[in-house]
Amino acid sequence: MIFHKLPYALGTRCAHALPRGMLAVRQWHMRKLSESVGVRMRGWLVLGMLGWGLAMNGLGSPATESRTWSATAGSSLEAVVTDVEGGKVLMVRKDGSKLQVPMESLVAADQEFLTQHFKLNERSPSGLAPLTGLAVEMGKVIDSVQTPTGSKYRLYVPKSLKAGRPAPVLMFTHAGGGKPPGPMESMLEGAELCGWIVAVSLDSRNGTGGDFNLNHVMACLDHMKATLPVDASRLYFTGNSGGGISACGNAAKIPGALGVIPIIAYYSEDFGFSKEVDYYWLNGATDYNRTAAAFGRKTMGKKGFHRFFAGGHTSPPNSMMTDAMLWLNARFLAGAGAPQAGAKLDFEGSLIKWLNGLKASEPARALYWASALQTDYKVEPVHRAHVDALVTELGRNPANKLFGEFLADADNFSQDVFAPFGPGSRSEHATDAITRAANKIAAKYAAHPDLQQIATALGEPSQKIKK
Repeated sequence: MIFHKLPYALGTRCAHALPRGMLAVRQWHMRKLSESVGVRMRGWLVLGMLGWGLAMNGLGSPATESRTWSATAGSSLEAVVTDVEGGKVLMVRKDGSKLQVPMESLVAADQEFLTQHFKLNERSPSGLAPLTGLAVEMGKVIDSVQTPTGSKYRLYVPKSLKAGRPAPVLMFTHAGGGKPPGPMESMLEGAELCGWIVAVSLDSRNGTGGDFNLNHVMACLDHMKATLPVDASRLYFTGNSGGGISACGNAAKIPGALGVIPIIAYYSEDFGFSKEVDYYWLNGATDYNRTAAAFGRKTMGKKGFHRFFAGGHTSPPNSMMTDAMLWLNARFLAGAGAPQAGAKLDFEGSLIKWLNGLKASEPARALYWASALQTDYKVEPVHRAHVDALVTELGRNPANKLFGEFLADADNFSQDVFAPFGPGSRSEHATDAITRAANKIAAKYAAHPDLQQIATALGEPSQKIKK
């Protein structure tokens, strides 16, 4: 698991970034706050320079009255609390001095008071409110949306979207149309965790030639941009088999593309490939496109990752689509810097909540993601203790570490053993060298039957291509 290792910084809220009307409201509340604690302050700017929310936070909760706050260590102080942000309680003492106190350092009664007063359970980690007021129902699959040009698509807008933050889009191109039941369901969990709008083209199919699929996809994207809060600079593409190749071509030709999830697809420069986007390849262990996909994965270098599942030229488990979406989202946010600080906080918060639910049923997978957040991704300080605790808890069982090790071994196998065979599908293909290398991996994971099954299958002949 490799994410972009780039520096980033938390964003700050500055007075000059606020609309004039909101600035006036906050100045008024600040004057009232100043009167209540008996000190003179110079309006919003005194605390605004520190990026504090002051007398009225983003959800409309007023500051508390001046009162005594108690710490678990036994100390206490009298202050007004203006807000709670990122686990920090923002306080103003009677003398006008300001301080930030970790929420967890206060006694339980004070924590509960602040949670109720500022409605913290209704907030996202970034402090943004949930998005409301869309014309489409959020959290429900819309089976057919038609564009003005006649192109059609299935649509899902997740409930996890936040007000004021445009959402990335993941577009699926199917080899045979994408009508329900289809691939949409495989993307729903990832859509909620990542805060992505997901769509499936109902027109894409194999054998159309030219820019048929591309034109339909562009029409669908244009329609979403006009009707939904879409971040046009963060577009992702996926598809199965020939639809996966179309997805790669779309990413090479449509501005704003950042990543692709090619499913049981192969590498072909005839359709266009961009080396500027990220690729999370998914192939069945006996898929006849496995070596061609491996060639594509190696060609993309650090921008690629190859994952295998049990089976041949078929759909992967839904959990792998979730992992692929998380991987792409983490790759972007890890190196996005201050402009995406809020999105990063919300992504981490949703992922930690998900991992806490996942650890009982899939502890190895949960450890894999917690470890990725801890190391390559580098989770924000406010979430670090939660992630560290998950890694410590799940890491006590050595067997849980095998999942992440297997994914790394399989990705290396793809580049070292499959990739040298180059592009092009291979029917009923295997060699003694392939089988020996696969059996070596299988022996390492004998204690994990599911992983051993995949490794063994990598050494078996690929599926026969149906004419």
